[in-house]
Formats: sequence, structure tokens, C-alpha cells
Amino acid sequence: MLKIKTHNIPHIITLFFIVLTPILSIIFELTSIPVPAYLFISFVSLILIIGQLNFTTFSLKISKFNLLHFIYIIYFFIAFYSLYEYYSFKAPLKKMINIFYVIIIPFSIILFSTIISKPTFNLNFKNLEVLYLKYFKYSLFVFLIIYFLFREIQIDGRYILAGLNNPIWVSRYIGGGFVIFLLYVLKNKKINYTNAFLGLFFFLCLINSGSRGPLISAIITIFVFLFKNKIKSKKLFLVSIITILFFIVYTFMDDYLSSSKGYSIYDRINSLSLVFENILNLKGNGLASFGRYFYGEDINYYPHNLVAELFFEFGLIGLLIALFLIYIVLKSYSYSLIGYFCLYAFFNSFISGDIPGNSPLFISLIMAWFLRNNHKIDKNES
Repeated sequence: MLKIKTHNIPHIITLFFIVLTPILSIIFELTSIPVPAYLFISFVSLILIIGQLNFTTFSLKISKFNLLHFIYIIYFFIAFYSLYEYYSFKAPLKKMINIFYVIIIPFSIILFSTIISKPTFNLNFKNLEVLYLKYFKYSLFVFLIIYFLFREIQIDGRYILAGLNNPIWVSRYIGGGFVIFLLYVLKNKKINYTNAFLGLFFFLCLINSGSRGPLISAIITIFVFLFKNKIKSKKLFLVSIITILFFIVYTFMDDYLSSSKGYSIYDRINSLSLVFENILNLKGNGLASFGRYFYGEDINYYPHNLVAELFFEFGLIGLLIALFLIYIVLKSYSYSLIGYFCLYAFFNSFISGDIPGNSPLFISLIMAWFLRNNHKIDKNES
């Protein structure tokens, strides 16, 4: 019988939005079920919250100011205002719908669940890390089975899946699971032949998926973890061997991963150049405006960089929001596994994707910041 502890429900909901939505998107697409994955997860999450309310003394009292919630609300407000200001264009409405669907709804559900929970009771960080590991690891196994059975190769050598038609999303998912698994093994000294094999297998799957950004982000996150935790000797040697293996594969594989064409790099450089050309525009150009300036069309395009996107669209206010987000990520990542996943997603956001496309960053940051603020509560950590 499945038992869910009520104080774990905010974390389970967070995991549902991060690890289950991509898998459900694939399954629903393959089976022609016309149900959006985020909508389905939202419905399941609300059911969990109803169950949570049945075992919780309901209260909406928020004990202290939460900087992250304030930053999110400010961004949502200026995005809605910009939508009103540029109502004659189609791209802003499309982007706002995506933001509402993949960020605002998950944020609201997770926020409500954390408010009605009692974080001062039963918050055991070691148990939570096991919870996060199980969801990430087993979801990754399911994802990889689907990946090898149903993947479709593109012209550039990368792979897509039904429901995940961007190869970067495929690589990001594999990279996130790999990071969580490896960091748990290193942190808890669980190095053995089985875990070494699984870690190498996940890493090779990440390489096989073909996208450079998630691969680089995963390696940087792992080295940040090693530096932060001062892990030496055998553990550092193991990760060094994996890194050397990466560079060997990167050098000799003749596909998109090591392609000398570098078209995506040039495209990002040109995008950032346009942002720098508008650096004196402190007001910004409005929500989803980058496509109009870069291509001269009413399309939702972006500079593949979170800070550049926020600054281009909302000027000085957008830049301040980006700086606060950077501050919160750097202050919260080291307290939990979901914090390190957030750091991994943070690095990815500087390489590819727009704000809706980087929704795992914004969702995981909610819980990473929550755990950072409640870290002192755990009295059972050794």
C-alpha cells in the first residue's frame, strides 16, 4: 500500500512537476491522449493538497517575508502589464500562456502546499534526500527505456521524443537525473561497483543524447559540489576519469556534439550582440519582443540566456530580477540535492532556452529556497 507522509507532499508535488511531466508528455503523445501533462500533474497535486488539508490544521499565516516569492510575483505582474501594453502582437500572449501554464500554476500549488504544511515538524533532510534520489533515479530509468525504444534521430545527430520535440529537453532530463544520482552517491559515500556502473551508464546516455549545454552544465555542477564539499582522493579521481572520458568522446565523435560548424554558437553570439546593442534601453522592449527585433517577425524567439532575456524585455527591472534570482540560487543550492539540481538548471539557463523553457529552474528554486530557509530545523542530521 502506498503511503505518503503529509509533510513530504510539497516535495512530492515539486518532483511531480520536474520529473513526471516530461515522461507523461511522451506517454500522452504516444498514446494520443489529449491531456496536457502539466494540467494532469496540477490536478493530481490538488488531490494531494486536499488530502494534506485533511491532516493539517489549516492556516494561511506566513511568518516572514520571502524574497523569492516577492521576486516571482513582481515578474508575473510586469509580464501581465507588458501583455496588456503589447496586446496587438501574438507572441506576448503565447509566451504569457506558457509562463502561466509551466511556472505560475506550479508556483501557486507548491506555495500553497508549503504554507499549509508544518515545516517545523518531521523535516529530516537525510530522508528528503532519499526521497529526491528515488524519484529522480527511477524516473530516469523509465525515461531511458522510453528514450531507447522511441527516440527519433534528427539531421544534426541529436534525438527527440514524441512530446519532447526539442533534443535539449531530452538531454536536460538525463543530465538532471545523472547529477542527482552522482551527488547523492558522493555525498553519502555510497561508492560501489553497482553505483559506479550506473553513474557511468547515465553519463554515457547523457553524451549519447547529443546536446552540449546539459553536458557542460552537469560537469560544472559536479565540480562545484566537489569544491564546496572538499571531496578528495578516490571520489575526485572517479569524477576526473569521467571528465577525461567526456573530453575523449567530445574530441573524436563526428556528430553534432563535436561539430565544427558551431551554428548554434554563432546564433547565440548574434542574439547576445542584439541585447548589447540595446543596453541603453533601461525600460526594455516588452514581453516576447526579441523575435520582432531579431527576425522582424511576431514570433516568440529569445537570446538563449536568462539574464539577457530579462534585461531585453524589461530593462533595468528585468536586470534586477535576474540579479536577485542569481543571488537566491547561489545562497540556496548547497543545502539540498534539489538545490544542486536547481544549480544545474541555472547553468543551463545561461546556454539555452527561454523563461518558460527553463521552468525546472523556477520550480526547483522554490523548494531549494524553502529548504535553505528551514535547514536549521533539522536536528537529526549528523
